[in-house]
Amino acid sequence: MLSSLCVRDHPPPWPLTELTYPASRKPAIVLRTTTGLVFSMTAAASDVSGPSARAMWISRCSILDKRASKDIDLHTILCSLSRHFHCCKILAANSCNTSSVVKGNGVYDVIIIGGSFAGLSAALQLARARQNVLVIDAGLPRNRFTDEAHGFLGQDGRAPAAIMRDARHQLCRYSTAEIQSGQVVDARSVTGGYSLRLASGGERLARRLVLATGVADELPALPGIQERWGSTVLHCPYCHGYEVRNEPLGVLAAHPMSPHQALLIPDWGPTTYFTQGEYDPDPADMLAFEVRGVTVERTPVVELLGDAPALDGVRLADGRIVKVAALFTAPRTKPATPIAKLLGCEHEEGPTGPYVRVDPWGATSVPGIWAAGDSAAPMHNATLASAAGVLAGIGAHQAGVRSATGR
Repeated sequence: MLSSLCVRDHPPPWPLTELTYPASRKPAIVLRTTTGLVFSMTAAASDVSGPSARAMWISRCSILDKRASKDIDLHTILCSLSRHFHCCKILAANSCNTSSVVKGNGVYDVIIIGGSFAGLSAALQLARARQNVLVIDAGLPRNRFTDEAHGFLGQDGRAPAAIMRDARHQLCRYSTAEIQSGQVVDARSVTGGYSLRLASGGERLARRLVLATGVADELPALPGIQERWGSTVLHCPYCHGYEVRNEPLGVLAAHPMSPHQALLIPDWGPTTYFTQGEYDPDPADMLAFEVRGVTVERTPVVELLGDAPALDGVRLADGRIVKVAALFTAPRTKPATPIAKLLGCEHEEGPTGPYVRVDPWGATSVPGIWAAGDSAAPMHNATLASAAGVLAGIGAHQAGVRSATGR
């Protein structure tokens, strides 16, 4: 045996006590429960080399102990393993659901690209509608840079990764749902649906698609900003403002809507608006700033100071230092993947960047394709993304019913 790991933190629903990694050519995991039952799982990934492994595809699970009774749920066991590993790149749902999910022709009812708040919310609705649904997730959610999510009813203060881990576990309970780790690199229309090509070279077919691919942030090019993103450099005061309340705060202008953001921040702390020499407030803004007590600084910020991720202040181009404990900015955003554009979905220009144009149910301009989450909305928020995912999932299901009945 190469190593073993006792599961103490975040105990999963199945009583796991040990994970061991046998020394063999094929990546494998042996799981031992508190009741003494032993299970063997073969992993398709090549990097299962110890307790630190964070990307694996469990392709087979077998009971090695004859004492196992028929009521042992291998699905639950694999979901337990998924809950132990914090990264969403584990395919616990895939291994136990594949045989029942893809029938005969190998075509899913719906494939969802993206497995964060929007994607998993859509998948849950479809799984409960008994649709054969596959979630393909690249494992790079936009929220990976922050330690806590806030303002999400029932989840306030929890790590986004923990919320998603529980969501995947709940989705695993449905036999028609499957989660696969991977990156979709190409998509095209085919007879009866769509074909997706993965970076690994595989192909997946679906009658309908839900795009929950998210966006990527393009931060201002300032020394010290990247390592503080999600901690003391923030974009949403409703998500993170309370945690920096009563501290001196700054707003780093990044687009024409920045003065609006500066008007909000004083409710959390004394605010300085840094125009960066580009987004100067107009006379109406200046009157509003006076009412709200916002200080305007026209000399550009050139550097963030302090022991990152903490922030002590910012250095200006003239050498002055302004004390701030957190800096709000609304960076430009771009689609995290080009898939929506490849499929021909129309876009609109939002305040921070383009987003997929959708109707109230998340339907795009292309028949058979829905979109949800940050990539399909001008305003970005975890609760809104989850709600949009629900609507897109229901919309995709109802479209399938209309297609089948000719209505």
